[in-house]
Amino acid sequence: LVQIMPQKGTLLSGGNLKVSVTVKAADIGRVEQTLQCVIEHGPTLPLRVFAEVTGPILEIVQPNVNLGLVQVKTRAKKPLTIRNLSTVAAKWSLKVADESEALKKNKISFSTMKGRLG
Repeated sequence: LVQIMPQKGTLLSGGNLKVSVTVKAADIGRVEQTLQCVIEHGPTLPLRVFAEVTGPILEIVQPNVNLGLVQVKTRAKKPLTIRNLSTVAAKWSLKVADESEALKKNKISFSTMKGRLG
């Protein structure tokens, strides 16, 4: 959705006006819209508006977590930092990438599996 403020007015001879063009993104992807500047008793001027909409950008500060030597029937725990580099909140979740029997047997788990940053 493209919004223009102000949407109309009078421009004096030799004058100029700053108009605010705002894109309200509903989905990730490309936004493209053509608007028309209708001039009373003059030509209609096209205004093409483009934007690339992306999702939030997160960073795992330490992409590897080494828990060292873990003895049988004990637990090892280390903190993990996830940083939101975006200007918007980001919903996230962590899950085991490989659901093989070995991982199920060793029971890798996260104490906070999902949340919101920002």
